[in-house]
Amino acid sequence: NMAHWLQKSAEDVFGSVMCCPGCFALFRLEALLGVVKRNSEGMGDVVKRSILQRYCRLARKPLDIHQYDQGEDRWLCQLLVQQGWRLKYTSSSALAETHCPESIERLFVQRRRWTASTLANIFRFLGKGTEIARRSECVTKVFVLYQLLLFVSGVVSPASLCLALASGLVSAFEWPLFWSILVASFPIVVFIIVCRYFKEATQLKLATFLSSAYVLLIGILCIGLMV
Repeated sequence: NMAHWLQKSAEDVFGSVMCCPGCFALFRLEALLGVVKRNSEGMGDVVKRSILQRYCRLARKPLDIHQYDQGEDRWLCQLLVQQGWRLKYTSSSALAETHCPESIERLFVQRRRWTASTLANIFRFLGKGTEIARRSECVTKVFVLYQLLLFVSGVVSPASLCLALASGLVSAFEWPLFWSILVASFPIVVFIIVCRYFKEATQLKLATFLSSAYVLLIGILCIGLMV
């Protein structure tokens, strides 16, 4: 989609692509297994440690679960960038096949995994951004700043949606700001509680209902603003 093309292209221009989707990505074998430098006596020293050793380690902490297990391709790409490799985005006519979600429930599960993985990996990257920039030619301060903006936008996006809906309620129906914010925040609070105490099936049903409700509400707000 358009957002995918724009983000991958921007990352390629600023520094390195941070996530090469597994269904259409190619990696150098030497990048995954490590590089051995030979001297005049034929002896070898490992210059870059095998990335697969770190990639295959088990998650021990909650943040590790989001980083390692929720988006394996992004975790692998982050390890490559940390080792100094640059990942490029190439828009070509090559064809690749993959399985895509066929229902709103499967799409929601996919997006929930990807969002958590993206935020966890960017958070860890920002913690080592200065160190990575010193040993990598593709990671610059501008690139680190760009990743920081992506992280902040991902964190504040639910609150931004809430405020946008509240502003629409105020403009379209002249509701008080307090009650508009309360009405816009109520579904979010309910969904957080459901995710905390109920099973995934209930979460998916509520997510489907809220998605339809938000589409209807935004449509009503647009009509109200035009009238």
